[in-house]
Amino acid sequence: MFFTKERVSFMANNKFRSDRVLSYFQAEWKVLLAVTVSGLIYNLGLLAGPWFEGKMAACLIDILNGKKFFSDMLALALAYVLAIGVVQSSRYIKRFNGIPFVPQKLRNFPAILEHRKIQTNPL
Repeated sequence: MFFTKERVSFMANNKFRSDRVLSYFQAEWKVLLAVTVSGLIYNLGLLAGPWFEGKMAACLIDILNGKKFFSDMLALALAYVLAIGVVQSSRYIKRFNGIPFVPQKLRNFPAILEHRKIQTNPL
């Protein structure tokens, strides 16, 4: 697991409580922000593929009819490759940047909550 100086100091001080979800969000806010923004870019960018493909199909028809030129298709193709590159970069950030930073305690948080519920509500 990757520990930055900021994360270790946050977890070491008295504000961090392992039985509270908010403590994990406060400790990991930068990673969560990066994953959220990259996820939004990725999800919106998924719309770019079909849009560009439609534009390129229409441009091909116009080229065959003599209304457009090869340079128009080249510009669309380069923009398409750039858009797909941005989408895949966002996917990389979304998928691989957040996973190593998930604390073990957060993975076990349901068990922590169940244990706490049993402690506070005895039969």
